[in-house]
Formats: sequence, C-alpha cells, structure tokens
Amino acid sequence: MKLKLFFAELDEDRNLENLTSFKYNDDEYSTAHPFLSKDGKTLYFTSDMPGGFGGTDLYVSRLEENVWTTPTNLGSSINTEDDEMFPFASGDKIYFSSDGHGGFGGLDIYFSINTNDSFTQVVNLGFPANSAADDFSFIMNDNGRQGLFASNRNSKSHDNIYNFFIRHSIVAGQVIEVEENYPIEGVNVSLLDMDGRTMKETISDSLGRFHLDLPLDTDYTLEISKKDYTPSHNDKSYDNRNTFDIDSVKVFMWAHDLFAGGTIYSNETQQMLSDVKVTLENLTASTSENTITNELGEYEFLIEYGNEYLLTFDKELYVPLSHPINTLNIKKGTIRNDFVMEEQFLEKGLVLFDYNEDVLKSDYEEEVNKILKFLKRNSSVVLVISAHADSRGTEEYNLELSERRANNVLKYFLENNISSNRIIARGFGESLIINRCTDGINCHEEDHYKNRRAELKIEKEFPTDQSLN
Repeated sequence: MKLKLFFAELDEDRNLENLTSFKYNDDEYSTAHPFLSKDGKTLYFTSDMPGGFGGTDLYVSRLEENVWTTPTNLGSSINTEDDEMFPFASGDKIYFSSDGHGGFGGLDIYFSINTNDSFTQVVNLGFPANSAADDFSFIMNDNGRQGLFASNRNSKSHDNIYNFFIRHSIVAGQVIEVEENYPIEGVNVSLLDMDGRTMKETISDSLGRFHLDLPLDTDYTLEISKKDYTPSHNDKSYDNRNTFDIDSVKVFMWAHDLFAGGTIYSNETQQMLSDVKVTLENLTASTSENTITNELGEYEFLIEYGNEYLLTFDKELYVPLSHPINTLNIKKGTIRNDFVMEEQFLEKGLVLFDYNEDVLKSDYEEEVNKILKFLKRNSSVVLVISAHADSRGTEEYNLELSERRANNVLKYFLENNISSNRIIARGFGESLIINRCTDGINCHEEDHYKNRRAELKIEKEFPTDQSLN
C-alpha cells in the first residue's frame, strides 16, 4: 500500500472539504507522516521515494508563491539505510523516530538541531521515552514540558498513546582528549550552581560519556577534572533548561604530555639554587602561575601546545632573569631550560690572562685599583673573585690553573690591606665558557682569550653557599 498526503479545509461543522493532493504524491512510493509548521509554509514528511538513503527517509518541502518546492532529503546526519519516520519540529530541533541509529531496539525517538538546513548528529532521547519496543509519533506542546508519543512497549501487537510531563532536564555529553581525539574514562563531572555549590556529579564511562539530571529552570556550570588531565578552557554555563531536551555537550581535556622545566645555578658558586621564585606567564591566554625551585634548583610547569610563554626568575640578592617559550610546533615532552643566575653586585671588574699564565698583568692595574678603592671606602661590602680558563688542556689542569689565577688576584688585595674575611676566591676551570669555544671547537685566539678571565664582584654579603671559602 502506497500512502499519500492531502490538504483539506474544515467547514463550519468541521467537515473536510476542498481536498487537494500533495504535488509530489506518486503511485510508486509513499509520502506520509506530515508535520506542517505553524505558518503553513514548511512541510516535513516521510517517504521512500527514489534517491534516498534506503528504507524511508525524512524530507522537507516549502510553500513558495503558493507552490510546494521539490522535496529535499534531510541528509545523512538524520537518514540511514533503515527507516526514519514521524517528524516533529519545535524551534530549531526536529524530532523523529528511527531504527537505523542503534538505540534501545525497534524504533527510537531522536532529535537533531537544524542550523540553516544543516542538521547536527542525532541524539537519542533515552529512557523512559525509548524502550526495547517501537517508540514513535512524538509531539509536545509549545513550552516543551508536556507531550504525547506512541509505543507498543506493553503489547506485541498494539500501539498505545502515552503522555509525558517533564520534571527535570538532562545533561549528557562526552569528554574527549583535545589532541589525540580519544574518549577519556574516569573524568569527574560536576554540575555547579551559580554560587559554586555542587548540585550533581558523576564519572565518565569507558567511552567518555556522562549523564546527569537537573531541575528545570536551573542555571549551572559544568566542571570536569581528572588527574594528569587539564580542561581545555571549556567549562560552560547554561540557563533556562525548560524543554523536553538533552543538553548534549562535548567537553575537552588535554593530557599532561608537555612541560617546561630545568635547573637554576649560581654564577658564583656553580651550585644549584633553591628557593628561586619562577613565574610562568601564558602570553596567549593572559594567565600566570608561580613555583619555587626545590633543593636541587629544579622547576617544572605544565604547559600547552600552541601557546607563547614568558619565564621569569627572581631571588633575593640575584639579578632577575626572563626567557620566552613558544610551543607552536611542540606537543609532547619537556622543554628544558637551565639558567645561571648572577648575584647582584655593587661594582664589577674583569681581568684577562695570557695563555697558560696565572700572573696578574699590569695592564689591568687600573681595573683592579678601581675595585680596591671601592672596598676601602665601603668597609661593610665583600669581594667575590671567580677565575676561569679556556677549554684547551685537561679539565683537571684548567681547574688548577684557574685556582692559581684566583689566588694571585686575592693576593693583590691582601697585600693592599683588604682583610681575607672580606674576600672569597675560587677557580672554575673550563666549566663556565662564555662563548662557543668549548672542547673540540676551533676558535680564534681572541675568543679563547675572553674565557681566560677573573671576574671581580663587590656585593653586600657573601653568597649563601660558603663552599667558595
């Protein structure tokens, strides 16, 4: 039997008259289950006409200049190889029944959101609207809180009409990892009221799905959390949940796979610096966070792919540092940055040595005397002497050579009546090369010369690490 659609008018006694056949009726296929919009200009219906996806599909036709347009299939988001039937439109949603989208069994009731005739992925209305039997012919009133549908759930051979009243809203969704696009199981999902109090909570299942009931007309915020994951700035607020609807949402988290970390050292002692305040400023998101280096001078931050950051380092009696980080093309791993912090100084001098020599040259008498004069005028300050060598020679020899250089500079100040308890002197060998001229690198002599140095710094007090003595 092929079904057809007809239009008619009601006379004063509510009898049908002026019966008119729908333009696209045909003896070869059915047109059925009509839903007409309130303005009478949009008609949704079911048909097995040629060109569909299989079984019966949903179509739409519009009345333009008193002529119904060629029916348009609602597309693959809604229609399947099986049967889609009984359309009902309300607002921007279309409700219908289908046995082609999985579900509880038989025909289930679904909805999809219509955006400029493009329909979203369908959502099953769930229990108790759907059962293992056929559930169909869904309609509801204008406020979306009361309606009817048909079902054969309590009978194998008969369809019955059921009414429903909405007592709560439904919030259902899925948690997805934002980079790898996999569902996340075990996520804590909470619905908070506008004062931040938890109203409902659950945990996502093995497919990342969650489902919560919510009182009608309730504003709420969706909050998600899981160890080793961070929400991808997607906590959302909702309001006016007052219709037969499922608030279907996808929320995203990213796995903790990208970090910024490193170790902070003292320039004078070459020791690891604890208690350095490290600030990470996210320039992309306009946020910041702080940490303190541990006893090994280490710091670490969780960072996100595709952001620009600025690291800053602060510690009392040390010169502040800053360093930019860009994660545009980095998704996993640790971006490691080790830094040397220089102690704050009141005055600074520099002397250089000839190759394999430890003698303080007369060329630097003026530079050294500048430091000497400052020490004599300010009896409360101290002097830190840090001597170095270039990379040529063994590490052991260069360390011993740098210590002789440090001691010869120290001797000059002792001979000029500066007390030894106001001076720290130490050699660092080739461990703190200031340019590219490390072991195995060919460099000009003038570049090696810059590394054969002794740095003289006048500070308010000695470094906290007294291993320089």
